[in-house]
Amino acid sequence: MAVLYRAADNVDVSGVAALQTKIYAEVGAKVRLYMAQILPDGMVSLNDIGAECEDGASFELIRLELGAGRLYSGCETDLKGSASVFQAGIGYAGRPNQKLDMNYTVRHRGKKTESRMD
Repeated sequence: MAVLYRAADNVDVSGVAALQTKIYAEVGAKVRLYMAQILPDGMVSLNDIGAECEDGASFELIRLELGAGRLYSGCETDLKGSASVFQAGIGYAGRPNQKLDMNYTVRHRGKKTESRMD
């Protein structure tokens, strides 16, 4: 699945863009989520992801944060199933005077779980 959120070209906008995504990966499921955010400096971006992985399930997140004057971004993943996996590749472009707050948490509850964040 891919998600892109951005402001229209050549438009000076301000406000808040809020997005919440919930993922439930059933037994053996493989979920890959690509997200990109391109918002102008006048915007506040709130982006929250929650994921839960059952036995043998995996969740991979590829995320680019390329804008917004204030950016609040995070993901909480619950690896509750045995041999469940979370992988994340996160990139951002920071600028002077931009406020950036990122929080990524993985809870390893199942046996032989794995996680990696880059």
